[in-house]
Amino acid sequence: LSCFLMRRIDNPALSENLLSTPGHLLELESLESLAELQEYPELVPFTLRRLASRDYKLVHNWWYKNQDQLGLNKQQSADLRQHIARQMLADQDPDSYSWLVKNDPRGEDHYLLEWRARVALRDQQWERLRKTINLLPEDLRESPRWLYWSARAAIELRDPRRAEIASRTLHELADQRGYYPFLAAELMG
Repeated sequence: LSCFLMRRIDNPALSENLLSTPGHLLELESLESLAELQEYPELVPFTLRRLASRDYKLVHNWWYKNQDQLGLNKQQSADLRQHIARQMLADQDPDSYSWLVKNDPRGEDHYLLEWRARVALRDQQWERLRKTINLLPEDLRESPRWLYWSARAAIELRDPRRAEIASRTLHELADQRGYYPFLAAELMG
């Protein structure tokens, strides 16, 4: 990808500088420099993804502050947000859940929403997990994975009303084949 970008950019000094030293992007403070980057829409997200692999917090803060000047489209912003989230989750950052909520408050990005559920699961925050699973679109929410974890959260929360529904869900799930049906069968004894 870097060779492709090099051929498409009219400013070889800028492109070579950003591709060899991605941190140079974070040093660009002037609006003129950032405006010049809008002419190369692939360069900024590529550079930010490379930087996020090393320091996602720095990239997120810089991107958040300068996103209006960068001219990234909705898809590029979503891709960058997902890349930052993956790095944050890989590092098991304790702030990852709050970051996911802040960057997708209405749960519109299903990728980030599933990661929000995984973080709640990792932290054994059963009520948070249950609420997050309920935000998932129906096709995801009804998948064996999230049916199992929703039932498991109900059991862990010791809510008699939800536990009965969870028991039925686990029995139905245990009749299927697959990893989560196997876990359901094992949980049901």
